[in-house]
Amino acid sequence: HPGEVHVEHLAPRLDGELVDGAEALGIEVRTPREASRRGGMVCFGAADPKGAMQALADRGVDVDTRPGSGIRVSPHPCMTEDECDRLLQELASVLG
Repeated sequence: HPGEVHVEHLAPRLDGELVDGAEALGIEVRTPREASRRGGMVCFGAADPKGAMQALADRGVDVDTRPGSGIRVSPHPCMTEDECDRLLQELASVLG
């Protein structure tokens, strides 16, 4: 149907954009490269995940952390490419 957006295809595409973008910025990606092996989260390495999570929260960026996972991001179909770009820039700044 014209104008329909198939949201089930957007999240994996955003996952891939985050993985590719993070690698291009030199951010450690802990999520598998292969799309078929990824779940709903994209994880990035951080020496101090809790500190990085707080620094990102102070900048208005909502991420999560779990022991051993680093920084966890859950791209969703409502997320825009601009939001992905901002997330990557903020990650690069905080994890620098």
